[in-house]
Amino acid sequence: MRQAGRAVFWIVTLAWAAQIYYFSTATYGGVFTTWLLSQALHVLHVTVSPPTFDLLHELMRKSAHVTVYAILGMLPKTRSGKIMRRLLKARELGLPEGDVSTLEQDE
Repeated sequence: MRQAGRAVFWIVTLAWAAQIYYFSTATYGGVFTTWLLSQALHVLHVTVSPPTFDLLHELMRKSAHVTVYAILGMLPKTRSGKIMRRLLKARELGLPEGDVSTLEQDE
């Protein structure tokens, strides 16, 4: 069962990396997000000036990057910076967390 757990972990990790790679291509770059934002504003019946549109576009793109790093920053890590996968799994399954003495403590 332990081998299956490791396989699932790596499959999910590689799938996440592939998704990040795919959405980081030119296909989903500035041109696509410009179109996406203009369509969203059209559906919402909102009209904005070109400088405001540019500002909204910039905020939308930058907030996506910040979100990815914020999620990574919230993962439990040891003092050496390693993510405690065992703890994540225990929390997900509702199991006892076990020894967390090496867990980095918020100050």
